[in-house]
Amino acid sequence: MRRSRNPTLLPAVPFAVLRDAIPPTATITVPARSGSPTFSVEWSGSDGAGSGAATYDLEVSEDGGVSWTRLLTNDPQTSYQYTGQPAHTYTFRVRATDYVRNTGNWAEAT
Repeated sequence: MRRSRNPTLLPAVPFAVLRDAIPPTATITVPARSGSPTFSVEWSGSDGAGSGAATYDLEVSEDGGVSWTRLLTNDPQTSYQYTGQPAHTYTFRVRATDYVRNTGNWAEAT
């Protein structure tokens, strides 16, 4: 088989490379009151025209405290079953990280 000295050139295909430098945002929802000690915390993420929300960090604080306990780290799930104690108040916060590792601000809900 002989190779041609003048290979056929294919037409150029235009494309754009976009840099995703904007972090995603997250929203979180918790029930106002729960008759059961176990309840569902749910959240979602939005990344506009970016690469998309990939993972989330979830934390909880008890009774208005200033310290936070990590429940999830870099996890793709968007809900968590939490079991609290009667007569306590819990504040949850979540933040999203997109596919190129931009991490957004914390979103809170009590």
